Amino acid sequence: MRERSSGARAARPRIVIIGAGYAGYHCARGLERRLPAADIMIISPTDYMPYLSLLPEVGAGIVDPRHIAVSLPATLRHARLVPGHAIGADLVNRSVTVAGPDGGRREVGWDRLVIAPGSVSRTLRLPGVLDHAKGFKNLAEALYLRDHLLAQMEQADASDDPAQRRELCTFVVVGAGYTGTEVAAQGQLFTRAALRRHPRLSPLRPARQPAAGGHRLVQRHHRAPPVRPARPDPARPLRAGGRRADRHLLPHRRAAA
Repeated sequence: MRERSSGARAARPRIVIIGAGYAGYHCARGLERRLPAADIMIISPTDYMPYLSLLPEVGAGIVDPRHIAVSLPATLRHARLVPGHAIGADLVNRSVTVAGPDGGRREVGWDRLVIAPGSVSRTLRLPGVLDHAKGFKNLAEALYLRDHLLAQMEQADASDDPAQRRELCTFVVVGAGYTGTEVAAQGQLFTRAALRRHPRLSPLRPARQPAAGGHRLVQRHHRAPPVRPARPDPARPLRAGGRRADRHLLPHRRAAA
């Protein structure tokens, strides 16, 4: 059934915003100031707006997740939150189908619709990424990365097989834009600090290999000399010590395993 306001509220125009990311959140704030009489609804599975640019710091344990999450109920005065995912829109009848966290579905009517669901992790058409890689677009994925890095190093510390230990301490970042480069940099600092708690791994240095589709690192953000692609040597042992992460730009045709 299509949900609409009744009585005196029926005359209020309803604006439905799909997504509570940066665009959806600031759209709601702006509409609250400019259209105080409007009925504003936000459809989102979470009740906060995350600052995605700080996710690498969360994954490295530098920033507390609470510090990059802006509460919607605490900062929006009139907009209402509809928990769930928008799974369909009827443009003729002006309604959106919402799948709630309990599995139920409801129809939300609108007079104006704003579509700002946000972005998804790119796979760069690299075979194997969908099967083996993890995304990095929300707080849950950033926290998972931190726990995964620690678990890999703990497994390596418990292993007596040098080849297995090198494998467990090798991490590949797919994508060399702002996020990929920052994840590789913060991951280097994080794993270097974790090595102090695993003295048996001190001869090893966890390797991070940014896998990019182009020939440049963060080519959209600066004009530094490009890092040309190099073929990684699987037999090359990890260097002891050092301060720089390995920079191998793997072309799209290489597969992830």
